[in-house]
Amino acid sequence: MKAQAIDADLGPFGDRIQREASEEFWRYVGRSARLGPGTPLDHASRIAGLSKQHLARLATLHWLLSEEVLAFVEAVPSALARLSRTTAPVESEGQEVRGAINWGATIALRTRTGGMSVPSFVYAEAQARNDTPANRVLKTVLSWIVNTAPSYSMHPDRWADVPQESGRWVAEALRRSVLAQRALRHSGLASVRAPARLSEHEVRTCAAEPSRAYRRAADAARLWRALVEREEPGAVHAMLRRRVLVPAQQFRLFEIWILARIARFFRGRGCAETHVPLLADMTAGPVYRFKKEGVTIDVFFQGLPIAMKSASVYKDLFGAYDLDVGARTPDIVVQRGSRPDSLRLIVEAKASDDPHYVADGVYKTLGYTADFAAALPAPDSGRPAALVVIKTKPSLLPGKTRDGHRVWIATIESLDATLATVLNDFAVVQPE
Repeated sequence: MKAQAIDADLGPFGDRIQREASEEFWRYVGRSARLGPGTPLDHASRIAGLSKQHLARLATLHWLLSEEVLAFVEAVPSALARLSRTTAPVESEGQEVRGAINWGATIALRTRTGGMSVPSFVYAEAQARNDTPANRVLKTVLSWIVNTAPSYSMHPDRWADVPQESGRWVAEALRRSVLAQRALRHSGLASVRAPARLSEHEVRTCAAEPSRAYRRAADAARLWRALVEREEPGAVHAMLRRRVLVPAQQFRLFEIWILARIARFFRGRGCAETHVPLLADMTAGPVYRFKKEGVTIDVFFQGLPIAMKSASVYKDLFGAYDLDVGARTPDIVVQRGSRPDSLRLIVEAKASDDPHYVADGVYKTLGYTADFAAALPAPDSGRPAALVVIKTKPSLLPGKTRDGHRVWIATIESLDATLATVLNDFAVVQPE
Protein backbone atom coordinates (compact mmCIF):
# COMPACT_ATOMS: atom_id res chain seq x y z
CA MET A 1 0.00 0.00 0.00
CA LYS A 2 1.15 3.49 -0.77
CA ALA A 3 1.72 5.73 2.25
CA GLN A 4 -1.38 7.70 3.15
CA ALA A 5 -1.22 11.31 2.05
CA ILE A 6 -2.29 14.20 4.25
CA ASP A 7 -5.64 15.42 3.00
CA ALA A 8 -5.63 18.68 1.09
CA ASP A 9 -7.69 21.83 1.20
CA LEU A 10 -8.41 22.95 -2.33
CA GLY A 11 -10.04 26.16 -1.12
CA PRO A 12 -11.45 28.39 -3.89
CA PHE A 13 -10.29 25.90 -6.54
CA GLY A 14 -12.47 23.10 -5.13
CA ASP A 15 -15.55 23.66 -7.27
CA ARG A 16 -13.54 24.01 -10.47
CA ILE A 17 -11.46 20.92 -9.79
CA GLN A 18 -14.56 18.91 -8.84
CA ARG A 19 -16.27 19.96 -12.07
CA GLU A 20 -13.30 19.25 -14.33
CA ALA A 21 -12.47 15.95 -12.62
CA SER A 22 -16.09 14.77 -12.80
CA GLU A 23 -15.63 13.47 -16.34
CA GLU A 24 -13.73 10.56 -14.76
CA PHE A 25 -16.07 9.85 -11.83
CA TRP A 26 -18.23 7.44 -13.82
CA ARG A 27 -15.44 4.82 -13.74
CA TYR A 28 -13.97 5.61 -10.34
CA VAL A 29 -14.27 2.74 -7.83
CA GLY A 30 -11.79 3.80 -5.16
CA ARG A 31 -12.44 2.17 -1.81
CA SER A 32 -12.47 5.50 0.03
CA ALA A 33 -15.01 7.05 -2.34
CA ARG A 34 -18.42 8.27 -1.29
CA LEU A 35 -21.74 8.25 -3.07
CA GLY A 36 -22.34 11.46 -4.98
CA PRO A 37 -24.78 12.93 -7.50
CA GLY A 38 -24.69 11.56 -11.01
CA THR A 39 -22.94 13.13 -13.94
CA PRO A 40 -24.89 14.63 -16.87
CA LEU A 41 -21.97 13.94 -19.20
CA ASP A 42 -22.41 11.49 -22.06
CA HIS A 43 -20.13 8.54 -21.35
CA ALA A 44 -21.86 6.02 -23.61
CA SER A 45 -18.90 5.60 -25.96
CA ARG A 46 -16.41 5.22 -23.11
CA ILE A 47 -18.64 2.75 -21.24
CA ALA A 48 -18.71 0.68 -24.42
CA GLY A 49 -14.90 0.59 -24.23
CA LEU A 50 -14.89 -1.22 -20.88
CA SER A 51 -13.88 -4.86 -20.90
CA LYS A 52 -16.63 -7.37 -20.19
CA GLN A 53 -15.16 -7.98 -16.74
CA HIS A 54 -14.97 -4.30 -15.83
CA LEU A 55 -18.45 -3.57 -17.18
CA ALA A 56 -19.83 -6.41 -15.03
CA ARG A 57 -18.01 -5.07 -11.97
CA LEU A 58 -19.25 -1.54 -12.52
CA ALA A 59 -22.82 -2.72 -13.16
CA THR A 60 -22.92 -4.96 -10.09
CA LEU A 61 -21.46 -2.27 -7.85
CA HIS A 62 -24.01 0.33 -8.94
CA TRP A 63 -26.83 -2.19 -8.57
CA LEU A 64 -25.74 -2.90 -5.00
CA LEU A 65 -25.60 0.84 -4.21
CA SER A 66 -28.79 1.71 -6.10
CA GLU A 67 -31.83 3.38 -4.59
CA GLU A 68 -33.85 0.31 -5.60
CA VAL A 69 -31.73 -1.99 -3.43
CA LEU A 70 -31.76 0.51 -0.56
CA ALA A 71 -35.56 0.75 -0.69
CA PHE A 72 -35.80 -3.03 -0.78
CA VAL A 73 -33.57 -3.79 2.23
CA GLU A 74 -35.42 -1.17 4.27
CA ALA A 75 -38.81 -2.69 3.38
CA VAL A 76 -37.86 -6.36 3.88
CA PRO A 77 -38.86 -6.60 7.56
CA SER A 78 -42.49 -5.84 6.70
CA ALA A 79 -42.51 -8.65 4.12
CA LEU A 80 -41.01 -11.12 6.58
CA ALA A 81 -43.76 -10.31 9.05
CA ARG A 82 -46.40 -11.41 6.52
CA LEU A 83 -44.82 -13.69 3.95
CA SER A 84 -46.70 -14.57 0.81
CA ARG A 85 -48.21 -18.07 1.03
CA THR A 86 -49.95 -20.55 -1.20
CA THR A 87 -51.81 -23.77 -0.42
CA ALA A 88 -51.19 -27.15 -2.01
CA PRO A 89 -52.89 -30.52 -1.42
CA VAL A 90 -50.80 -32.96 0.58
CA GLU A 91 -51.94 -36.57 0.90
CA SER A 92 -52.48 -37.58 4.54
CA GLU A 93 -54.18 -40.41 6.40
CA GLY A 94 -55.95 -40.67 9.74
CA GLN A 95 -59.25 -40.97 11.49
CA GLU A 96 -59.85 -37.20 11.51
CA VAL A 97 -60.57 -36.04 8.00
CA ARG A 98 -59.13 -32.62 7.14
CA GLY A 99 -59.76 -32.55 3.41
CA ALA A 100 -61.33 -34.27 0.41
CA ILE A 101 -61.37 -38.06 0.87
CA ASN A 102 -59.62 -40.18 -1.74
CA TRP A 103 -61.92 -43.19 -1.61
CA GLY A 104 -59.82 -45.37 -3.91
CA ALA A 105 -56.75 -44.93 -1.75
CA THR A 106 -58.83 -45.31 1.43
CA ILE A 107 -60.24 -48.69 0.30
CA ALA A 108 -56.75 -49.85 -0.71
CA LEU A 109 -55.41 -48.81 2.72
CA ARG A 110 -58.13 -50.71 4.55
CA THR A 111 -57.61 -53.80 2.37
CA ARG A 112 -53.86 -53.81 3.16
CA THR A 113 -54.49 -53.44 6.89
CA GLY A 114 -57.33 -56.02 7.16
CA GLY A 115 -60.15 -53.57 7.42
CA MET A 116 -58.83 -51.87 10.62
CA SER A 117 -60.88 -51.89 13.82
CA VAL A 118 -60.96 -48.09 13.72
CA PRO A 119 -61.42 -46.93 10.16
CA SER A 120 -58.86 -44.51 8.68
CA PHE A 121 -59.19 -42.32 5.64
CA VAL A 122 -56.81 -41.09 2.96
CA TYR A 123 -57.50 -37.46 2.16
CA ALA A 124 -55.94 -34.42 0.49
CA GLU A 125 -55.09 -31.84 3.13
CA ALA A 126 -54.48 -28.27 2.04
CA GLN A 127 -51.20 -27.05 3.55
CA ALA A 128 -49.71 -23.55 3.39
CA ARG A 129 -46.39 -23.21 1.60
CA ASN A 130 -43.95 -20.32 1.50
CA ASP A 131 -42.28 -21.34 -1.77
CA THR A 132 -44.21 -18.82 -3.86
CA PRO A 133 -42.93 -16.85 -6.86
CA ALA A 134 -42.93 -13.65 -4.78
CA ASN A 135 -40.89 -15.22 -1.99
CA ARG A 136 -38.46 -16.68 -4.51
CA VAL A 137 -37.83 -13.16 -5.81
CA LEU A 138 -37.46 -11.89 -2.25
CA LYS A 139 -34.93 -14.57 -1.28
CA THR A 140 -33.02 -14.38 -4.55
CA VAL A 141 -32.54 -10.61 -4.34
CA LEU A 142 -31.36 -10.99 -0.73
CA SER A 143 -28.90 -13.66 -1.88
CA TRP A 144 -27.59 -11.41 -4.66
CA ILE A 145 -26.88 -8.67 -2.10
CA VAL A 146 -25.06 -11.05 0.26
CA ASN A 147 -23.02 -12.63 -2.54
CA THR A 148 -22.16 -9.32 -4.20
CA ALA A 149 -21.14 -7.16 -1.23
CA PRO A 150 -17.98 -9.12 -0.25
CA SER A 151 -16.63 -8.56 -3.77
CA TYR A 152 -16.31 -4.88 -2.95
CA SER A 153 -16.07 -4.84 0.83
CA MET A 154 -14.74 -7.04 3.60
CA HIS A 155 -16.54 -10.32 4.27
CA PRO A 156 -19.13 -9.16 6.79
CA ASP A 157 -19.68 -11.11 9.98
CA ARG A 158 -23.09 -12.71 9.87
CA TRP A 159 -23.70 -11.69 13.48
CA ALA A 160 -22.26 -8.22 13.21
CA ASP A 161 -24.14 -5.16 14.36
CA VAL A 162 -25.74 -3.34 11.48
CA PRO A 163 -23.49 -0.38 10.57
CA GLN A 164 -25.01 3.06 10.29
CA GLU A 165 -25.99 4.27 6.83
CA SER A 166 -22.85 5.73 5.36
CA GLY A 167 -21.81 7.92 2.46
CA ARG A 168 -18.68 5.81 2.09
CA TRP A 169 -19.75 3.19 -0.39
CA VAL A 170 -17.70 0.33 1.10
CA ALA A 171 -19.38 0.84 4.48
CA GLU A 172 -22.80 1.13 2.84
CA ALA A 173 -22.22 -2.11 0.91
CA LEU A 174 -21.39 -3.81 4.21
CA ARG A 175 -24.51 -2.39 5.86
CA ARG A 176 -26.80 -3.68 3.12
CA SER A 177 -25.13 -7.08 3.20
CA VAL A 178 -25.63 -7.43 6.96
CA LEU A 179 -29.29 -6.47 6.64
CA ALA A 180 -29.75 -9.03 3.86
CA GLN A 181 -27.99 -11.76 5.86
CA ARG A 182 -30.25 -11.17 8.82
CA ALA A 183 -33.33 -11.38 6.61
CA LEU A 184 -32.15 -14.66 5.07
CA ARG A 185 -32.03 -16.24 8.53
CA HIS A 186 -35.82 -15.88 8.84
CA SER A 187 -37.31 -19.34 9.32
CA GLY A 188 -40.08 -18.65 6.82
CA LEU A 189 -37.54 -18.47 3.99
CA ALA A 190 -35.91 -21.83 4.77
CA SER A 191 -38.17 -23.78 2.40
CA VAL A 192 -38.10 -21.12 -0.34
CA ARG A 193 -35.98 -21.80 -3.40
CA ALA A 194 -33.59 -19.11 -4.64
CA PRO A 195 -32.98 -19.66 -8.37
CA ALA A 196 -29.83 -18.16 -9.89
CA ARG A 197 -32.00 -16.50 -12.53
CA LEU A 198 -35.53 -15.30 -12.03
CA SER A 199 -38.20 -15.77 -14.67
CA GLU A 200 -40.31 -12.89 -15.93
CA HIS A 201 -43.38 -14.65 -14.49
CA GLU A 202 -41.82 -14.70 -11.01
CA VAL A 203 -40.89 -11.01 -11.16
CA ARG A 204 -44.34 -9.98 -12.46
CA THR A 205 -46.07 -12.02 -9.77
CA CYS A 206 -43.89 -10.42 -7.12
CA ALA A 207 -44.65 -6.93 -8.44
CA ALA A 208 -48.39 -7.65 -8.24
CA GLU A 209 -48.27 -8.42 -4.51
CA PRO A 210 -50.01 -5.82 -2.33
CA SER A 211 -47.01 -5.54 0.02
CA ARG A 212 -44.66 -2.64 -0.73
CA ALA A 213 -41.65 -4.82 0.12
CA TYR A 214 -42.46 -7.26 -2.67
CA ARG A 215 -42.82 -4.43 -5.17
CA ARG A 216 -39.41 -3.14 -4.06
CA ALA A 217 -37.98 -6.65 -4.54
CA ALA A 218 -39.36 -6.71 -8.07
CA ASP A 219 -37.82 -3.30 -8.80
CA ALA A 220 -34.40 -4.50 -7.60
CA ALA A 221 -34.73 -7.73 -9.59
CA ARG A 222 -35.59 -5.88 -12.81
CA LEU A 223 -32.63 -3.56 -12.34
CA TRP A 224 -30.34 -6.57 -11.76
CA ARG A 225 -31.56 -8.22 -14.96
CA ALA A 226 -30.85 -5.08 -17.00
CA LEU A 227 -27.50 -4.20 -15.43
CA VAL A 228 -25.96 -7.55 -14.55
CA GLU A 229 -27.63 -10.32 -16.52
CA ARG A 230 -28.12 -8.51 -19.82
CA GLU A 231 -25.16 -6.15 -19.29
CA GLU A 232 -26.88 -3.29 -21.07
CA PRO A 233 -24.45 -0.34 -21.41
CA GLY A 234 -27.45 1.95 -21.73
CA ALA A 235 -28.74 0.82 -18.35
CA VAL A 236 -25.31 1.44 -16.81
CA HIS A 237 -25.23 4.88 -18.39
CA ALA A 238 -28.66 5.67 -16.95
CA MET A 239 -27.46 4.63 -13.50
CA LEU A 240 -24.40 6.88 -13.74
CA ARG A 241 -26.65 9.82 -14.47
CA ARG A 242 -28.26 9.17 -11.09
CA ARG A 243 -25.24 8.45 -8.86
CA VAL A 244 -21.49 8.06 -9.15
CA LEU A 245 -18.65 7.46 -6.73
CA VAL A 246 -16.79 10.64 -5.84
CA PRO A 247 -13.37 10.87 -4.14
CA ALA A 248 -13.97 11.48 -0.45
CA GLN A 249 -10.52 13.01 0.08
CA GLN A 250 -9.38 16.23 -1.49
CA PHE A 251 -5.90 14.93 -2.31
CA ARG A 252 -7.43 12.07 -4.30
CA LEU A 253 -9.73 14.48 -6.10
CA PHE A 254 -6.68 16.57 -7.00
CA GLU A 255 -4.92 13.51 -8.45
CA ILE A 256 -7.92 12.55 -10.57
CA TRP A 257 -8.23 16.13 -11.78
CA ILE A 258 -4.62 16.01 -13.00
CA LEU A 259 -5.35 12.71 -14.76
CA ALA A 260 -8.34 14.32 -16.47
CA ARG A 261 -6.23 17.27 -17.64
CA ILE A 262 -3.56 14.93 -19.03
CA ALA A 263 -6.24 12.97 -20.90
CA ARG A 264 -7.77 16.17 -22.23
CA PHE A 265 -4.36 17.22 -23.60
CA PHE A 266 -3.93 13.99 -25.57
CA ARG A 267 -7.50 14.03 -26.89
CA GLY A 268 -6.91 17.62 -28.00
CA ARG A 269 -3.86 16.46 -29.93
CA GLY A 270 -5.95 13.98 -31.94
CA CYS A 271 -5.01 10.86 -29.96
CA ALA A 272 -7.64 8.12 -29.88
CA GLU A 273 -8.48 6.56 -26.51
CA THR A 274 -8.30 2.80 -26.99
CA HIS A 275 -8.25 1.42 -23.43
CA VAL A 276 -10.83 2.35 -20.80
CA PRO A 277 -10.49 0.42 -17.52
CA LEU A 278 -12.07 1.17 -14.18
CA LEU A 279 -10.20 3.72 -12.12
CA ALA A 280 -9.24 2.47 -8.66
CA ASP A 281 -6.92 3.86 -6.00
CA MET A 282 -4.12 1.58 -7.17
CA THR A 283 -4.25 0.14 -10.67
CA ALA A 284 -1.63 -2.26 -12.02
CA GLY A 285 -2.07 -1.42 -15.69
CA PRO A 286 -2.56 1.88 -17.50
CA VAL A 287 -5.73 3.84 -16.78
CA TYR A 288 -5.55 5.48 -20.23
CA ARG A 289 -4.15 4.28 -23.50
CA PHE A 290 -3.99 6.62 -26.44
CA LYS A 291 -2.86 5.94 -30.00
CA LYS A 292 -1.97 8.21 -32.84
CA GLU A 293 -0.53 6.91 -36.12
CA GLY A 294 1.56 4.17 -34.58
CA VAL A 295 2.38 5.95 -31.33
CA THR A 296 1.03 4.41 -28.09
CA ILE A 297 0.81 6.54 -24.97
CA ASP A 298 -0.02 4.93 -21.62
CA VAL A 299 -0.93 6.76 -18.43
CA PHE A 300 -0.49 4.93 -15.11
CA PHE A 301 -2.16 5.90 -11.84
CA GLN A 302 -0.30 4.77 -8.72
CA GLY A 303 1.25 1.99 -10.74
CA LEU A 304 4.57 1.49 -12.50
CA PRO A 305 5.33 0.41 -16.05
CA ILE A 306 7.29 -2.85 -16.19
CA ALA A 307 10.33 -1.08 -17.60
CA MET A 308 10.51 1.23 -14.59
CA LYS A 309 10.18 -1.64 -12.12
CA SER A 310 13.06 -3.41 -13.86
CA ALA A 311 15.19 -0.25 -13.94
CA SER A 312 14.85 0.49 -10.22
CA VAL A 313 18.25 1.14 -8.63
CA TYR A 314 16.91 0.48 -5.14
CA LYS A 315 14.83 -2.66 -5.74
CA ASP A 316 17.55 -4.97 -4.40
CA LEU A 317 17.91 -2.91 -1.23
CA PHE A 318 14.16 -2.93 -0.60
CA GLY A 319 13.95 -6.63 -1.41
CA ALA A 320 16.80 -7.55 0.93
CA TYR A 321 14.81 -6.21 3.89
CA ASP A 322 11.36 -7.17 2.57
CA LEU A 323 10.34 -3.52 2.64
CA ASP A 324 7.06 -2.37 1.12
CA VAL A 325 7.80 -0.87 -2.30
CA GLY A 326 4.29 0.54 -2.65
CA ALA A 327 5.37 3.71 -0.87
CA ARG A 328 7.79 4.52 -3.70
CA THR A 329 5.20 4.51 -6.45
CA PRO A 330 4.65 7.88 -8.13
CA ASP A 331 1.12 9.23 -8.40
CA ILE A 332 1.11 9.27 -12.21
CA VAL A 333 3.47 8.06 -14.94
CA VAL A 334 3.07 8.97 -18.62
CA GLN A 335 4.85 6.65 -21.05
CA ARG A 336 5.25 6.60 -24.83
CA GLY A 337 6.07 3.08 -26.03
CA SER A 338 7.24 0.32 -23.71
CA ARG A 339 10.98 -0.07 -24.27
CA PRO A 340 13.47 0.68 -21.47
CA ASP A 341 14.50 3.86 -23.29
CA SER A 342 10.94 5.02 -24.10
CA LEU A 343 9.95 8.56 -23.20
CA ARG A 344 8.44 8.87 -19.70
CA LEU A 345 7.33 11.54 -17.27
CA ILE A 346 6.56 11.20 -13.55
CA VAL A 347 3.77 13.43 -12.22
CA GLU A 348 3.34 14.01 -8.49
CA ALA A 349 0.31 15.77 -6.97
CA LYS A 350 0.87 18.01 -3.95
CA ALA A 351 -2.31 20.02 -3.38
CA SER A 352 -0.74 22.46 -0.97
CA ASP A 353 0.81 25.90 -0.62
CA ASP A 354 2.82 24.89 2.44
CA PRO A 355 6.45 25.46 1.38
CA HIS A 356 7.72 22.71 3.68
CA TYR A 357 5.23 20.18 2.31
CA VAL A 358 5.99 21.20 -1.28
CA ALA A 359 9.74 21.00 -0.66
CA ASP A 360 9.32 17.55 0.84
CA GLY A 361 7.29 16.50 -2.21
CA VAL A 362 9.91 17.80 -4.64
CA TYR A 363 12.68 16.06 -2.70
CA LYS A 364 10.73 12.80 -2.76
CA THR A 365 10.19 13.20 -6.49
CA LEU A 366 13.92 13.70 -7.00
CA GLY A 367 14.28 10.35 -5.23
CA TYR A 368 12.01 8.80 -7.87
CA THR A 369 14.13 10.28 -10.65
CA ALA A 370 17.26 8.78 -9.07
CA ASP A 371 15.67 5.38 -8.48
CA PHE A 372 14.25 5.07 -12.01
CA ALA A 373 16.94 7.10 -13.80
CA ALA A 374 17.62 4.39 -16.40
CA ALA A 375 13.97 4.52 -17.59
CA LEU A 376 13.64 8.32 -17.59
CA PRO A 377 15.05 11.10 -19.79
CA ALA A 378 18.75 11.63 -19.20
CA PRO A 379 19.75 14.72 -17.20
CA ASP A 380 21.38 16.23 -20.31
CA SER A 381 18.38 15.54 -22.58
CA GLY A 382 16.80 18.92 -21.98
CA ARG A 383 13.57 17.25 -20.85
CA PRO A 384 12.28 17.10 -17.27
CA ALA A 385 11.94 13.65 -15.76
CA ALA A 386 9.13 14.69 -13.43
CA LEU A 387 6.46 17.30 -12.82
CA VAL A 388 5.16 18.27 -9.36
CA VAL A 389 1.72 19.92 -9.38
CA ILE A 390 0.93 22.24 -6.45
CA LYS A 391 -1.83 24.75 -5.66
CA THR A 392 -0.54 28.29 -6.17
CA LYS A 393 2.94 28.71 -4.77
CA PRO A 394 5.88 28.77 -4.79
CA SER A 395 6.29 30.07 -8.30
CA LEU A 396 9.45 30.55 -10.34
CA LEU A 397 11.30 33.64 -9.20
CA PRO A 398 11.89 36.53 -11.62
CA GLY A 399 14.98 36.05 -13.72
CA LYS A 400 15.08 32.31 -13.00
CA THR A 401 14.60 29.55 -15.57
CA ARG A 402 13.74 25.89 -15.17
CA ASP A 403 15.80 24.85 -18.16
CA GLY A 404 17.87 21.85 -17.18
CA HIS A 405 15.85 21.18 -14.04
CA ARG A 406 15.23 17.50 -13.38
CA VAL A 407 11.87 18.33 -11.79
CA TRP A 408 9.47 21.03 -12.93
CA ILE A 409 6.79 22.60 -10.73
CA ALA A 410 3.36 23.66 -12.00
CA THR A 411 0.44 25.31 -10.21
CA ILE A 412 -3.27 24.75 -10.77
CA GLU A 413 -3.40 27.79 -13.03
CA SER A 414 -0.28 26.90 -15.02
CA LEU A 415 -0.88 23.15 -15.34
CA ASP A 416 -2.45 23.10 -18.82
CA ALA A 417 0.27 25.30 -20.29
CA THR A 418 2.97 23.22 -18.61
CA LEU A 419 1.44 19.97 -19.90
CA ALA A 420 1.45 21.39 -23.41
CA THR A 421 5.22 21.79 -23.06
CA VAL A 422 6.26 18.63 -21.20
CA LEU A 423 3.89 16.29 -23.09
CA ASN A 424 4.38 17.71 -26.55
CA ASP A 425 6.91 15.06 -27.61
CA PHE A 426 4.66 12.26 -26.38
CA ALA A 427 2.10 12.95 -29.12
CA VAL A 428 4.48 12.97 -32.10
CA VAL A 429 3.28 10.95 -35.06
CA GLN A 430 6.52 9.08 -35.82
CA PRO A 431 6.50 5.60 -34.23
CA GLU A 432 9.50 4.65 -32.19
